[in-house]
Amino acid sequence: MVSLLRFPLKKPGEKIKIDKRDALNLAKLLKSQDLPPIYVPEPKDETVRDLSHARKTSIKDLKDAKYQLKALLLRTTSTAK
Repeated sequence: MVSLLRFPLKKPGEKIKIDKRDALNLAKLLKSQDLPPIYVPEPKDETVRDLSHARKTSIKDLKDAKYQLKALLLRTTSTAK
């Protein structure tokens, strides 16, 4: 697999999309090995990424809840005096 972002830029005259020309260019680039491969994450990697994302989200939610609780306590204690 190769990344579409790593394709060489097209020349100014090649603005029209032609599948045959694109296929030839791809074949030439693959033959000369100018297209670097990309890493496709395995399911285990995806699981670790999902877990770390869930942890970051829960930490942010906890902080937000603490701020809301502090704000509520400040409002209620200042009106009670």
